[in-house]
Order: sequence, then structure tokens, then C-alpha cells
Amino acid sequence: MTACFGDVLLCSTLCQNIKHFYPDAKVVFIVDKPCYDAAKYHKDVGDVVIYDKKGENKGIIGLIKFIIKFKYKFAYASFLPYSNIRNWLISFFCGIKHIIMEDNKDSEIYKQKKHANLISKLTQKDSINFPMRYITNKELNPLNTSDNYIVLCPLTKREEKNIPVETSAKLIELFSKNQIVLTGKGKNAEEYAKILQSKGCKFINMVNKTNIPELASILKDCKMLISANTGTMHLGCAVGCPVTAVFYEQENIDIWQPRNQIYNSLIINENQSPENIYNQISKKYNV
Repeated sequence: MTACFGDVLLCSTLCQNIKHFYPDAKVVFIVDKPCYDAAKYHKDVGDVVIYDKKGENKGIIGLIKFIIKFKYKFAYASFLPYSNIRNWLISFFCGIKHIIMEDNKDSEIYKQKKHANLISKLTQKDSINFPMRYITNKELNPLNTSDNYIVLCPLTKREEKNIPVETSAKLIELFSKNQIVLTGKGKNAEEYAKILQSKGCKFINMVNKTNIPELASILKDCKMLISANTGTMHLGCAVGCPVTAVFYEQENIDIWQPRNQIYNSLIINENQSPENIYNQISKKYNV
């Protein structure tokens, strides 16, 4: 499954369903190179194989090289949560007995549950909506603080989904009794951090300073996570920390939002003022 960071995490439920219905099975996760660590520490994943779609496995020649080297040929089943021709070709030419693809008719179903439902096409039984689970190592936490801290992840790959910098600045002020840890990746995140610093905001800047296992460890130990709709939001759920997800896009919110039936989560999708975010968090988590 060669999708993005958050998409990889959402497949944790499917992996757990596979092991639930086939306890002796070995779950092999095919993943794009940047997301290797997102898949490696999934609960119930037995092995992770990298498909380097921008490097070694780029193009048709790279695809053929991957198929030749792939050591799990003639497996019992292949699940394609995000079906595309490349993933289907890998499954077909590796001789997989059952190729189970996503059903585009289920486009309105909660994404995590949609992935889990793929198992039903093989078992003819209802899937179980297991919570995502990502295994962490406390020793990987790079923070030199024992204080309770709040993690803030305001940026996504799409500007319209981001928490505005003015909102983040005010949140840092409102939560001044707590240590704030800022996370993010890329040049935009670095610029965002510089703007916050220019406004006099005090926080621990972890932008571009963590890999996925280190970020998971930070989240596991945090007091809570405040996040835009991005992969870090799902990672927070997967390690079991309290998550406040701030949505600015109403379209598809039901597909992506963490369900509070299985996660300790708070969804804010209207009145996203810093004061309301602070009040909602204080009410739910007594921060």
C-alpha cells in the first residue's frame, strides 16, 4: 500500500483484523520508502517491504525489479486499501491467490472502517473496528523535559486545512501554564515556527527534528495533542494520547475524523477561534 503517512496508519485496523481471523498468518506491509517507520511498528505487522516509487522502483522498470525481488510470491491474499494499477500489477504478477480491492461505492464510509471491511470480502464475516495501534519506545523520546507538555501540530499538506498562525500564537498564550512542543515537517513548518517566535511565543521547536518513531514517543508521553487534520493526528490516536483535532474543511470530515467511541478525542469543526478551542479542551480534559 503505497499511500501517505496517515493512510498507512489507518490500515492498522485492517492488519489487526487479518491476525484476528487468520492468527497464524504473517502480515506483510508494502509501503513507500518515506513511510517505512509508519508501517514497521504497527500492531500485528510481521514484515515491511519498501516500494521506493521515486527511487529504485520508479517507472515500469522499477516495478519489474520489485516484482522479481519480492520474496512473498504466491501469498494467500493481497489487500489494496487504495487501489491503483501499480498495486494491482504487483499482486497479480506475484501470483497472489486473492486480490481484494477497495470498493469505491463505499466512499462515504469512515476511512478506517472502510479499510477494515476489506477482510469481509475474504471471510464473509463482519470486520472489527479495532483502534489503530502503533508500538512506541519510550527511550526514543528526544525531549529533555519531564514536565507535562502539550504537542501542537498545526500544518498539513494543504493550506486550507492548516491552523492559522495567529490561532496557534493565541493557543500558546492560553496554555502558557504548560510546556508547548511544536512539530511539523518541511520549509513551511520552519517558516511557521519562525513567525511564532517573532511574536514572542515560547515553545520547544521540534520541527524537522524527529522521525516517525521519535514523534510517536513524544506523543505517547504528552499531556495531549492539538492537531490539524493530518497524519500526526492519526499517530496521536494510534499511541493512545488525548487528541484534539481541529477541522477547517467540512467536506469529508466524517471520513477522516477520529471516532471518540474508540479514541480519547475531541473534534472541533466550527468556531475554531483559539478561545473556543481552549474552552472546549479545558472542559473535556480539565487542562
